[in-house]
Amino acid sequence: MNNKVSLLRRFPVVAVVVFAVTATTSVAQFFVTGMLTSLQRDADRISAGQWWRPVTSMFVQDGGVAGTVFNLATLLLIGAIAEQLVSRPRWLVGYFGGGLVGESAGALGWQPVGGGNSVAVNGLAGVVIVCLLTRRGAPDQLTQTAALLVSLYAVVEVLSTFHNALAVPIGCAVCVAGFNVLRARNTTLAIRIATVLAPLCAVFLLARTDIHGAALTGGLVIGAISLAVARRR
Repeated sequence: MNNKVSLLRRFPVVAVVVFAVTATTSVAQFFVTGMLTSLQRDADRISAGQWWRPVTSMFVQDGGVAGTVFNLATLLLIGAIAEQLVSRPRWLVGYFGGGLVGESAGALGWQPVGGGNSVAVNGLAGVVIVCLLTRRGAPDQLTQTAALLVSLYAVVEVLSTFHNALAVPIGCAVCVAGFNVLRARNTTLAIRIATVLAPLCAVFLLARTDIHGAALTGGLVIGAISLAVARRR
């Protein structure tokens, strides 16, 4: 019996809209002088009353061209997959709620100045992890892809903290190979291990006072709360 289904059961309208807006502002910052400085997270200016910066900082990028491409690509990939698994309101709460948790941690001293939508993607990844861990039924292509994506994303965040050019590609190759080996033996086990790996990465990032760890943890909490609320209805 074939349990594979199309990855896109519905058009990811929320992911596409958020991607389009974020891509527009992120590209514009390279042409508009001072735009990044005006919109990015800045603890001193937030304390002085510019309360909007934790929000606007999710629409600009401080990682240059390479960081911008990575952040936008992961937003579209993880965002589109997430929209197949959770409701659109949960998507939005996870993305922006988790992002605000990460931005707040940064403003409180973990990373006082900066910008990027990666914290928001981490928040959304946390919601997806909760969904996968509590999902019932036989694993299909969608859940397998989602598990591999969120675990790879969390691993990349961890490996990036070591600032080694080879760490990310080698680590990703090991994760993909390990996932495929496990999947060949027991697909459900492969998904469980992949999804548990992501919260472990969150713990590591929190220990290093990395704002992505705060965002991922925030997403996990938001995912658990939103799931509990949905089940009570």
